[in-house]
Amino acid sequence: MKKFTKIAVLNLLCAGILMLLLPTHWFPSFYDVRYVGYASFLGAFLILFLPAMIRVAQYVPNAHKKNQAVDSFEFFISFTFMGNALGDLGLYQLYRIGFEFDKLLHFVIPGIAIYMLTILFYHRFEMQYSYALLAALLLTIFGSVTWELYEYASDYFFRTHIFGVDGFDVTNDTAFDLLFDIGGTTGGAIFSLLREYQNRPKPRLAVDRVTELYDTK
Repeated sequence: MKKFTKIAVLNLLCAGILMLLLPTHWFPSFYDVRYVGYASFLGAFLILFLPAMIRVAQYVPNAHKKNQAVDSFEFFISFTFMGNALGDLGLYQLYRIGFEFDKLLHFVIPGIAIYMLTILFYHRFEMQYSYALLAALLLTIFGSVTWELYEYASDYFFRTHIFGVDGFDVTNDTAFDLLFDIGGTTGGAIFSLLREYQNRPKPRLAVDRVTELYDTK
């Protein structure tokens, strides 16, 4: 995970420098060049800053497990920003040949979010599992809706073309985005529940206890 995070930060910083320094006419017409530059720097900063804010010192009880949960969160935000950066750099345009990279992210990112955030709340903040899953679920839903509002605000204030499909077909695209968000969120919640069930200590059967007593005689 650490290696992926370093690669993500390095690539975002390089993309940001190029997008902010080079002339905009050097890039394809569908690029929101300066927006991608600033967004890349913001992504790199958040990847480095957010996990650092919630890491604990080594002397704290269960520090290793807590910081492993933070590492999972760090991987999630690295994957999220890298995925969106790759989309902005061209993969979103794959819809022209029938592959909706945007919809793939809208399914995968909420799924990873549910799983990783549940781990974060459960191990780092020591919440009960049910509350950790609920908090992850609410935060993921909030993030999905907020992202659509962010896309609208970005197009309105900064004249980008990220809401809808290159600024068009807004209603259908937003509806399908949220539908894929729901699908990914549901899948992530189910996967998290299954993992929790697998990791939970299994109750000992009566026959096992009888066998153990017999063996000790």
